Amino acid sequence: MPRLWAAIDQLKHSFKTQHIQLSRKERWILSNQFEILAKLSPEDADGYHNMKEIVESGYEWEYDNITDYIYGDEDVMSRKECFEVLEILNMFDKLNLTYQALPDKSDIEELQIQFLGFWGNGESKYLNYLRFCVERQEKYVWLIQNDRYDSHVPILGRYRNMLKEWKNSNNKYNLTKDDVLRIINVEWE
Repeated sequence: MPRLWAAIDQLKHSFKTQHIQLSRKERWILSNQFEILAKLSPEDADGYHNMKEIVESGYEWEYDNITDYIYGDEDVMSRKECFEVLEILNMFDKLNLTYQALPDKSDIEELQIQFLGFWGNGESKYLNYLRFCVERQEKYVWLIQNDRYDSHVPILGRYRNMLKEWKNSNNKYNLTKDDVLRIINVEWE
């Protein structure tokens, strides 16, 4: 098994799909940054000097090896996608506040107004941004039940349908029971 994984890893690196090109100026800036990092972290200096040599010498094939931790362009969260996540969280916050204040909670199960996270297998960039908002920025912490970030099912389509209904409310920040029912009873996609 270890040899199989090593062969798979070697194949993965031999067919690099992302081609990073850096100008001489960018390579000079990165070289200086790696030198500074080597001084700040002597225990990691060898790795930083390796990276410095890669960019100084312009070994383009090796650029991917020093950028493995940087998300690819397909995984970047656009401004619009980030805002959508924040809108979804805001909507669930309002649903929860309204539910808690309702004297008559009949026809609404608490589970229906709980935020379930995003699907780790197909909505991972949304899930990662959610985790960043909650854990690093401490936003909407109260909406996460039992550290549940992964819905384990595709759910973004449902959230989008819910958002449409939420925005159709007379006052989306002061929901009625009818608003809540209309929002939580949208179709799954």
